[in-house]
Amino acid sequence: MSEENSGRFEEPSTNPQVGSSWHATLPSASTSRGGDAVASEIEVVRRYLAALEREQVLSNELESAKPKADMWEACADAEGLVGMTELADILHVDVRRLTSWLVEEKLFRKYPSRNGSRRHLPRKSAQDAGYFVVKIESKNGWTFSVAYATPSGAQLVIDRWRRSAA
Repeated sequence: MSEENSGRFEEPSTNPQVGSSWHATLPSASTSRGGDAVASEIEVVRRYLAALEREQVLSNELESAKPKADMWEACADAEGLVGMTELADILHVDVRRLTSWLVEEKLFRKYPSRNGSRRHLPRKSAQDAGYFVVKIESKNGWTFSVAYATPSGAQLVIDRWRRSAA
């Protein structure tokens, strides 16, 4: 092989030891560029391959997270919060059953409301951990507290629900 062809692809070889496939030839240390240049080129290629592998792993992770992202976009409000009704719909269960289960799991607590009924609202510890947010809303002259799950809280509820169902 001449020095002009050094580091380029060669035509398929007829040598039986090489086979008939395309192959790259690396320049030898005896070329005019020297052994240090070859070693640095090899290091650059290794770094490039490592970067390609990292990019492929990140691409795969992003692709696997896409269904979750689509689900959150469909049921989250503008602030990224998920209402208990939407969360119950994700789990294919009645919202009353879900909030009762959250009380059993010690994430929610029964609070008395003004009209004498009991409302299920998140415990202070669950709110402080960032799993739930309570907002005051009003409708038809009535003011009431409404619980919303944050994305991490919704994921916690979904994971616990699936574990308890298994």
